Amino acid sequence: MGWGSDRFIFEEFGGTITDFQSGASGDQLDFSSFEFSTTTGMSSLNAALQKSGSGSIPLSEVSNFFAESGGTFDKIAYQADGANNTNVYVDANENGNFDPTSDAVITLSGFASQMNTHDFLF
Repeated sequence: MGWGSDRFIFEEFGGTITDFQSGASGDQLDFSSFEFSTTTGMSSLNAALQKSGSGSIPLSEVSNFFAESGGTFDKIAYQADGANNTNVYVDANENGNFDPTSDAVITLSGFASQMNTHDFLF
């Protein structure tokens, strides 16, 4: 993809995006074709959780990875990796935990800026 306003539609998850641009007139990660439900504790379907600090992609399960305060779970979380990239995590199995064998990660290569609500479509 080139610079400018791109819309990345996800029907399957995973992969790397190399030129992501954040903001109201920037790129968007479109998760609208993925059917999330509220049956397994997901209570915030249209939100993305910014994880604090930086970290690499977990190699094993992380309990409550998608949890906000007060028992709210988001279907998407994102976190800088400390190496000028941002990882966007998708709770594909909707259990609130990060499971490396069933959830997905999209790496925004070279993007370490702040993301905002314009970056996500649900």
